[in-house]
Amino acid sequence: MLIAGLRRIGGYHGPIYVVTDRPDDFHDLDNVATITVARTRHQMVIKTCKTFLHRWVPERYVLYLDADILIGADIRGWCRQAIDCMGEHAALFYPDPSERRMPFHGGLMLIDSQRAAPFFDDWRACLTSGRFRQDQEALLACADSHALGRPPAFGLYFPDPASITSAEADCFVHLTSYRLRELGIDRCLRYLSEGLGLTRAEARRRLATAD
Repeated sequence: MLIAGLRRIGGYHGPIYVVTDRPDDFHDLDNVATITVARTRHQMVIKTCKTFLHRWVPERYVLYLDADILIGADIRGWCRQAIDCMGEHAALFYPDPSERRMPFHGGLMLIDSQRAAPFFDDWRACLTSGRFRQDQEALLACADSHALGRPPAFGLYFPDPASITSAEADCFVHLTSYRLRELGIDRCLRYLSEGLGLTRAEARRRLATAD
C-alpha cells in the first residue's frame, strides 16, 4: 500500500527499494527492487538494516520510509525542498512528537549516501551494543557527534485525537500500531477513506496490517 501510494498519490515514479525477508511478494511490481535480508525476530537487528542503506541503494539521496507510513499528498515538492536542506548534513530527521519527545524520529529520513557512512557506523554500533531498548534511543546516543539536519517544516503527520477529525493529510502520514490503538478502528477507518482517499477495502487492509 505504501508503494501504491507513492505512485498514485505521491506522484513518484522512480525506483523503489524494499528491504524485506519476503522478496517474492514484490517481484511483479514495476521499478521496484528488493534487498533481501535474513528473517529474524530481534527488533534491534531489524533496525540495523537502516544503517546499510548507503551501501545497498545505488542513489546519492535516499528517502527511507517505515512500512507503516502512508502517502497523503504529492511528495515531489517536499523532495525538492528536502534535498535543498541537505547542505553538509549526513541525514535529515524530523523530531519525534510522541510522549518521548526525542529530537529525532527514525521512521522517515533523507540521507546523503556520500556523507552518511560515519553516522551509520556509529548508529549501528549503538544498536548492537545491547545498551538500548529502542532504535530511537540508540540514534539519540550518537546524534550529537554527527551533522544531522531537519527536513522542511511540513511533510510528516502523526494523526492524533485532536486533528484526525479534520481529515487533514500531509505528504507522509505515520499511522503506527500505537496510534491505531489510541484512535480506534472506526476513527482511523473514516480518516483513511475521507482524508487520504483510500477505498474502504484499502483502508481496512491497512488497518489489518497495522494491528
